[in-house]
Amino acid sequence: MRKSSPVLLKAYEDGELSLEQLMAFCLVEDHKRQEEVWTTLEKHWNKGPDAIRRMLGRSPPGDADRVQAADGKAVHFKRNDRMLEIMPAGVIIFPGSGITGNLADKAKKLSIPLLDHREGGA
Repeated sequence: MRKSSPVLLKAYEDGELSLEQLMAFCLVEDHKRQEEVWTTLEKHWNKGPDAIRRMLGRSPPGDADRVQAADGKAVHFKRNDRMLEIMPAGVIIFPGSGITGNLADKAKKLSIPLLDHREGGA
């Protein structure tokens, strides 16, 4: 629980947060990001650990623009890497570019179930 924000630890101690929810927040070490998601979560009906992990996997507004400005096309690969970090239940692949193929390869390496709709896909 060392990765948890002090705000979240207090919420856990006060019974506002379950152990499973707290563990989901530990997906990222950025306390500011954890607290942003905690604040956003108060407005959502789904407060489960999966919802927390999904929210943590999303970029704050404007983040992708800054990455693209700095790295050009790398933004697409980084976006896919961030998506895979949350360990989705599965990935659906449609015909596309090499970026799509890279996503499929990385999902396979992580043993994430893959539904491949490319021609000759597995």
